Amino acid sequence: TYAYDKLSEAQKIWYEDLNNMLAVRSDEPAVLSKEGFDSGLGEEDIDLIFQSVLLDHPEYFFVEGYEYTIYTSCGKLMGIELKGTYALSLEECMERKKQIDAAVQAILDNAPETASDYEKIKYVYETIIYHTQYCMDAEENQNIYSVFVGHASVCQGYAKATQYLLNLLGVECTSVFGVVNNKEGH
Repeated sequence: TYAYDKLSEAQKIWYEDLNNMLAVRSDEPAVLSKEGFDSGLGEEDIDLIFQSVLLDHPEYFFVEGYEYTIYTSCGKLMGIELKGTYALSLEECMERKKQIDAAVQAILDNAPETASDYEKIKYVYETIIYHTQYCMDAEENQNIYSVFVGHASVCQGYAKATQYLLNLLGVECTSVFGVVNNKEGH
């Protein structure tokens, strides 16, 4: 929960609202908590909070983005409803989650039982590197599905899969995003 920990107490309220919605892949909008409004949050906070949830939860491989509706009265913000936008139907999502879970369980079953954090990191690194081909054309190459099921991905797929496994093994891990020399995201 690296990104969560960096948020203000008020932002953490809406983080929980959004996390609860995405965790169950709800098609129903989340009504952002009044406590957030009372603490001074507004429309300008939504993107940071939403991106923080995605940063902390690589298992939300099905999320594309969000849309929201603002309710005002006499120019005063009264409420916000936010809805996730998804790359997959609920049925497709559940099927892919089963495939991911089976692949992840096989990896975890072979993890050294009494390993140090270093040994866990090395195991995850080697497992992903040896079983995943770097491929710009890989299907869904920006998420964990491409690594665990497709065995072909790019940097973001590798990073999210590594984060997911290390967190399951009890090693605190987050993804870091930036740009390379030619201003390309990496």
